[in-house]
Amino acid sequence: MKPACLRACAVGRGGRTLLEPASSAIRATGSLQQTRGLRDHTRRGSGSRSSSPTRDNGELEDRDFYLSILGATSTKREAKAYLQRFTPNSSHLPALPKDVQGSAHIGLGRQNIQLPVPTTKKPTQVSQTYRAAEHHLEPTSSFSPSIETQLAQTLATSTSITPQESLTPPLDPSEQLHLALVKIRDVDSIDDETLRGIGRTFGRLQRLGLHPVIVIEQPNDEVNWRAHAEDQAERVIGALEAYRGKARRVDEVFSITADKKIEVTNPQLLLTPLQRGVIPVVVSVAVETSSQRITFADSYGIIESLTELFSSKSTTSPSTSPTILPIHLDRLIFLDPLGGIPAPDRPVGSHVFVNLLQEFHTIHTDLLSSPHIHHLRSLKTLNHCLTLLPSTSSGVITTPTAAASARIPRASTIGGRNTARNPLIHNLLTDKPIFSSSLPTGTAPVTDTTLVKLGMPLRIFPSGTRLTDPASGVEWDKLVALIEDSFNRKLDRDHYLNRVDENIAGVIVAGDYEGAAIVTWEYPGGKQPGNKGEGGRERVCYLDKFAVAKRAQGAGGVADVVFKAMTAGVSPGGIFEEAEGIVWRSRRENPVNKWYFERAMGTYKFPGAGDMWTMFWTTQNPEIAQKRLMDYVDICRAIEPSLR
Repeated sequence: MKPACLRACAVGRGGRTLLEPASSAIRATGSLQQTRGLRDHTRRGSGSRSSSPTRDNGELEDRDFYLSILGATSTKREAKAYLQRFTPNSSHLPALPKDVQGSAHIGLGRQNIQLPVPTTKKPTQVSQTYRAAEHHLEPTSSFSPSIETQLAQTLATSTSITPQESLTPPLDPSEQLHLALVKIRDVDSIDDETLRGIGRTFGRLQRLGLHPVIVIEQPNDEVNWRAHAEDQAERVIGALEAYRGKARRVDEVFSITADKKIEVTNPQLLLTPLQRGVIPVVVSVAVETSSQRITFADSYGIIESLTELFSSKSTTSPSTSPTILPIHLDRLIFLDPLGGIPAPDRPVGSHVFVNLLQEFHTIHTDLLSSPHIHHLRSLKTLNHCLTLLPSTSSGVITTPTAAASARIPRASTIGGRNTARNPLIHNLLTDKPIFSSSLPTGTAPVTDTTLVKLGMPLRIFPSGTRLTDPASGVEWDKLVALIEDSFNRKLDRDHYLNRVDENIAGVIVAGDYEGAAIVTWEYPGGKQPGNKGEGGRERVCYLDKFAVAKRAQGAGGVADVVFKAMTAGVSPGGIFEEAEGIVWRSRRENPVNKWYFERAMGTYKFPGAGDMWTMFWTTQNPEIAQKRLMDYVDICRAIEPSLR
């Protein structure tokens, strides 16, 4: 039932219901929107593609690949980060040929790039203007010409390869080898079409600079388990080679010691094919050191042993050969029919993002009651491995179906479930999950993919904390530096402390002050005895400052981690559990407002040309939000800014 003073006037895209005030009191103060869903901010461009019955399939695959990649990197920051990490220095990038007779035309944002295509075929004109929706604290920005050109040059280097040739030539010994350890569970259950899609995805990852080592996990619950596992490995190899990739099965890599520890005995058997652009595929078997008998090996143990070998913290070197490339283990990828790690607040979906340093023990406890032991094993293995790896490394758990998804640029949904965007390629290019983990669970898409990072610790300081009291644990100078860096303004410390220091509801700090939220108790009409506002009105939980350091904006999930922890505080047992939601305001010109809008349950723009504020709230119940609207308005109007 709608509140008496609100009238539904339209249903917007994404299920958002726009409500207009029906009472003169509210009409006089401004316009109100109560969010019921998530607006689709994705802007899709129109494209045309001519076709010919004689067109070479390899050329079409190349062109689709270019469009997919250019569409998946939605910001200059993402493209630049990918180029710096997975491609040679820009000074070594090949120049685009000037005498190319044919070209594929791609329009992205305001820039146009000419990509070379084989000149033996008639070129096709393709227009692509898609930009993915962004969920981070920065305004949407288009590529600069230099970044676009670098990305185009990088992707165009293999266009002269014929369909019969491998798309991944031998690697330059001077380059770093970016490695992905991939574990595929229960290959038996994967049909041939899906397996071919997985082969295409890993071929694309390899072209993008991430080289897979694939571990086949098959149960040893039958007499001929080893032969059956080898047959499944051959199926995977066939799928990889179906898309101009090269792969081969590698045996006798691992051994099992007397104390049941799995060790990598012959790492050169993996590294040599990798250096030649060949994907090694291994079966979960090992040689017992005591009997020299080949036996079953636990696939999770294999992943852990390989991680320990290639980790920068390892005390052993995989090889002393000068021909072996410097190795960086970037991704741990688990393909599991069960999908990602189940989330209690997402009954039909998985955790979107797991910050291990904050959430490992809680999720571990939740999974102890799960009927599927693989979820728990995956979590424990990733926690062990990512502890050994640099903070830039991550793990992805997804389904074979999601990994086989061919199209990247367009994120369509069927029954609320994302069915199009490939999570592995998207994550490689953006270092992010398919969508933000801080979106409201009731309106966010459903996903079977979980991104796992070691992440950062999260500290929560309770109600009554004094910001300048050393005993509280808050590092006031660091907090001020973070606020000033994030807002690019100076904080009037005395003015700010006089207003908030006795009214702190909670302070949330991520990492070493990479991000923070300061939440206060505010009292409509002024504080009265019994922690009430004027006329006995209930106090309001107000987000006073939400800050993310510039170096952490748009990467690492800092904003999501802090915001998600803050909104969880109003749940039973949370630090703000007596509050019905959290309220905050933002300047109208703030580019972060789009990000806020996607996470708020309602918004209110203060009327008048001279008013600078837009108000947001997370109150779930629209009737309560309507009842308390004027309390929210009174508080947001009364607070004087402390940033100069």
